Amino acid sequence: MMGRPNQEPTTGLLGRSFPRRPVSFDMEGVMTGSEYLAMLIKHGTEWVKQLREQHRPLGQMLRAEARVALVPFFEERILDKARFSVMPVIPNPPFYSLLPAGVPVPIDFTIMAGLTVGDTVLLAETRIDPNASPLPLLFHELVHVVQYDFLGMDEFIRQYVAGWAACGKQYRAIPTEQEAYGLQGRFEQGISGAFSVAAAVSNRLGVSLA
Repeated sequence: MMGRPNQEPTTGLLGRSFPRRPVSFDMEGVMTGSEYLAMLIKHGTEWVKQLREQHRPLGQMLRAEARVALVPFFEERILDKARFSVMPVIPNPPFYSLLPAGVPVPIDFTIMAGLTVGDTVLLAETRIDPNASPLPLLFHELVHVVQYDFLGMDEFIRQYVAGWAACGKQYRAIPTEQEAYGLQGRFEQGISGAFSVAAAVSNRLGVSLA
């Protein structure tokens, strides 16, 4: 997200039209698929906004050496406004306790190495390999900052949840994650050299850069 696990999760594109079909949970008299998704969007949006409000004041700007490595891919204004806050583990949303009995947790955020909430990135120090370069993770989360920048928080979360439901409830199949992992892969391979993440996201959305 909205996040990036420290290990490959079980198996996109921004702006994709998702089919409006109910999600089946094989439960009678509990909650329809549309009601379930509406609950996830409503409470998910509230949770993300609360996390941002709580952690942005604690966040720090990107360190100079990381900024030098990432500036060929991101606009200066994105790097200027992004904040990074470190914590032991990213918590799951409190509203998960409201899920009907028998409904599995949609996404386990406690295994995530990073979670982006608007212009603020949460990093779980216990989920990050201290011997690995932090740049791929930072790049991935900054792609989400760009996505939020284009879509706004409410629309980003709506697309995230809708994408999760429409793509088999698989984290890696969520369109926003698929895009972030795709661009991260280009960055890690280094074959194409520098490229604009904003241009890539705007192209997928079908909108022009401001």
